[in-house]
Amino acid sequence: MARFKRLQGYNVSFLTGTDEHGQKIEDKAKEAGVTPQEFVDNIVLGEGGVVFGVKFDENWDAIHAYTETEEGVKQFMGSKYVQSDTEQTYKQAKALLDEGKLVLYTGSACQIEGLYSFLGKEYDNLITQDFICHGVPSPGLWDKYLKETGFSKSTNIIFRDKEQGWESKSEFVVKKGDKKIFKESFYKNPYCFFFAQNYSLRHICYKCPFKDGYRRSDVTVADLWGISDILAQGSYDDKGTSLVVINSNKGKDIFDKIMSLPGLRRFYGLYAKYKEVLLYILFGGVSTVVSIGSFVLCETV
Repeated sequence: MARFKRLQGYNVSFLTGTDEHGQKIEDKAKEAGVTPQEFVDNIVLGEGGVVFGVKFDENWDAIHAYTETEEGVKQFMGSKYVQSDTEQTYKQAKALLDEGKLVLYTGSACQIEGLYSFLGKEYDNLITQDFICHGVPSPGLWDKYLKETGFSKSTNIIFRDKEQGWESKSEFVVKKGDKKIFKESFYKNPYCFFFAQNYSLRHICYKCPFKDGYRRSDVTVADLWGISDILAQGSYDDKGTSLVVINSNKGKDIFDKIMSLPGLRRFYGLYAKYKEVLLYILFGGVSTVVSIGSFVLCETV
């Protein structure tokens, strides 16, 4: 992806960091006197902007919506392995952009492409973020699963609960209030297993035009599943690590602002094969120097 974007003339960076929902970010947020979401999103909300993301409605349908509050943003947190409905959010985003509001819109690569197509022009006050998408099951399949299990009456559904750890230890959890009424290994849960094995994805996902690295977004995020191939054990924990790819200069400017928040350490990485690649690793206070192959990571603060 980095090579593809550089050929298009973008200033591209690879960045990695602890999961924004991870314990280290939460600890550092508390030290800074803010909540975890404020720690990550105050660039937009702090400037009076609005954030678009995906939440579940009262029927457990995944829908796009927007918010101007921290409490509203919390509903967007967490994985939702089902296709979301953008509803009227393209129109809403355009109206807010035309008012001069700072807008952060998060969606899949195809949804971001759809947003830009709808807008028909570039906006300096628009920030877009997508993710490396596995593909999505249909809302119909998700609805059938909920009805057959009775989970549609629950108060919270967590696709990847990390109380027991990340990766293979994550669990599918259903709650009523604060009480867990069901939990199962992510890879043993039938809905999650079929998703992970690519059995239940929508037909168009198998022909996705964005799988070659093409992106319109300013920022792309993902789970860094291969961190164990990059860093030595002990230099990261089992709470999850995120990969952030900066696709535009606007994205880089936003990330630089986030990096100026207290409690984060910056690491520069030199990748011998591709020049001018910046590798940031956010370990929330953990200091390390690692040399593996052509990667050299060193603390700079």
